[in-house]
Amino acid sequence: MWQSIFWHAPALIIPISLVYGATRFESPVEITKEALHWIRRLVVFLASVAIVVHFLTWLV
Repeated sequence: MWQSIFWHAPALIIPISLVYGATRFESPVEITKEALHWIRRLVVFLASVAIVVHFLTWLV
């Protein structure tokens, strides 16, 4: 089976986002909102890094 770090990313992004949201808010609704914001931020950041690395390896 094809191994990749990206298979583990969702399992790490979701709990990290929930814990971060829980450290800032007490209401479950606010925790969920903050977690969803952080999930989006982390996914965009990781995708950006993956795209940059992909293009850098393509140039070399």
